[in-house]
Amino acid sequence: MLKYYYLILILLSPVTLANPAHNQPEKSIAQVIELLVEQGFHDISKVEFDYDDNRYEIKARNANNDKVEIELTTTGQFISVEED
Repeated sequence: MLKYYYLILILLSPVTLANPAHNQPEKSIAQVIELLVEQGFHDISKVEFDYDDNRYEIKARNANNDKVEIELTTTGQFISVEED
């Protein structure tokens, strides 16, 4: 499981570096993934930054293994967690 986590971090990290600096969120995608794993989420299948709404949108599984959609602020604060 941990090796997949690092693989995701490596693959997704350049994505945030390619975005314009003036629209950069405070947390990188790698930091968002780390935060989610620390909070008990796993099988993270999608992490996107919505520049229009200025927030992260994530698909993952929670500690109960339910599929969830998560929205986070640019600082990593949870906006919502809804079952998918």
